[in-house]
Amino acid sequence: MSGSEIATFFKYFPIFIGEFIPSGDKVWKLILSLHNLMNMVYKDSFTGSDIVDLTNEIEKHHKLFMELLSKELTYKHHIITHYPTVIDQLGPPKQMGTIRAEGFHKISKSYADATSSRKNFLKSLAEKHQYYHIFNSIKSERLLSPPILRRLGEKACSFLCL
Repeated sequence: MSGSEIATFFKYFPIFIGEFIPSGDKVWKLILSLHNLMNMVYKDSFTGSDIVDLTNEIEKHHKLFMELLSKELTYKHHIITHYPTVIDQLGPPKQMGTIRAEGFHKISKSYADATSSRKNFLKSLAEKHQYYHIFNSIKSERLLSPPILRRLGEKACSFLCL
C-alpha cells in the first residue's frame, strides 16, 4: 500500500470495525489514541491549547503503548514528542508534508519502469516529465493559443494529444 492508501485506510478503519469492538478493550483504546493523534497532527491550523492537547495525547499514547505491548518506545515515538515544538515554531506539518512529492515520485517510477534503454536514463526521464507537463498544459487549455500551437508544430501536437 502507498502512503496515501495507508493514511486513508487508517482514517476510516475505526468507522468500519468500531461497532464490533467491546468498549473496554485496551488495544482498541491504543488504536483510537493513535487515530486521535493523527487527526490532531494533520489539522490545518493550531492554537496554543491545541498544542497542549497534542502533547497530552502523545503522552497518553506512549503510556498505553508501553503498558500494552511491554516494549520500549522506538525512535519514531521519540520524534513525535518533538511535534508540538515544531508545530509551534513552523506551523502545521500538513504544509510541510511530502505526500504530493510521493505522488510525483510514483509517476517517475512508472516512467522508469516503462523505459527499456538505460542510456541517458535521466535525460529520458526528464524529457518524459516535460512531455507530461506540456500535455497537461494543453489539456487544461492554457497553451491552446494558435501562436504556441504553430510553434509546436503539427507532429508535436499529434504526439502529445494521443
